[in-house]
This record gives sequence, C-alpha cells and structure tokens, in this order.
Amino acid sequence: MLKTPLNAIPPTLAALSDYESLARERLTTQSWAYISGGSADELSMKRNREKLDDLCLLPRTLCDVAKGETKTTLLGQQFEHPIISGPVAYQAL
Repeated sequence: MLKTPLNAIPPTLAALSDYESLARERLTTQSWAYISGGSADELSMKRNREKLDDLCLLPRTLCDVAKGETKTTLLGQQFEHPIISGPVAYQAL
C-alpha cells in the first residue's frame, strides 16, 4: 500500500537524499525501479551523480526555518517540491 503525498517537510529530512526513502514508499515497485535505475551500463547515471556530488550549497545560518517550505515557481507554475524529473519513457509511467 502506497503512502499519501507529503504536505509538509518532515522534521527527519536533512538532505535531498533523505527524500529517497520517502519516494520509495510513495511509488509503485515498478515505477521506483524504473526511475531509480539507469540504462545499459548506467554510465550517464554515474557521471551525473559524480557531478552533482561536486556541487556545494552555501547554507544560510541563523535564518528562521520554523516555517520552511520547498515551494517554488517555474515558468509561472507553482510547485510544492522543486524536484522534477524529465520525460521518462514517453510519460508512460
């Protein structure tokens, strides 16, 4: 049974990678296997991971995060969570 979508940031989340377990609980087994894997020898996926690991974010210290949220607006459309996947298998998932 899949869990319902999140409507708030759980206090246990500290990094983007923490969303992985939450996503796994909210996707079907087939969808998770498709999205979390790569094609062929997964070279592109490995290179993407390496490049993303090289990025550094500068944290803003001493900011009030009591009402933290992940909302963002992209091309005039508001998204609750700014984690967006590109087209996957002609959107057949």
